[in-house]
Amino acid sequence: MAQQIYKSFYGNPQEAWYQLSKAEQDSLLEKVTAARDKVGGKSVILCNSGWSSDAYQFFGVEVFPSIEAAQEHNKLLNELNWFRYLKGFSLLGTEWT
Repeated sequence: MAQQIYKSFYGNPQEAWYQLSKAEQDSLLEKVTAARDKVGGKSVILCNSGWSSDAYQFFGVEVFPSIEAAQEHNKLLNELNWFRYLKGFSLLGTEWT
């Protein structure tokens, strides 16, 4: 049976993000959400950390039904050129029981 995969991510918007209009930003975020939904992923939490960190403006956690779903999600994000708009890192893991 496939084990759920948790993805924590930390990021900062890049100049390309700020070059988008508010409507373009909203549209891109909708596509990113649709990509996650398409593979069965769910958002656990998304946090604004810009008020407390000079390293990362936001962070969050998502959960995917399998490693294959997490990998497919990354592929879909690449197709959207998502990583052109933000810089950061992510960490995948499984629940520690």
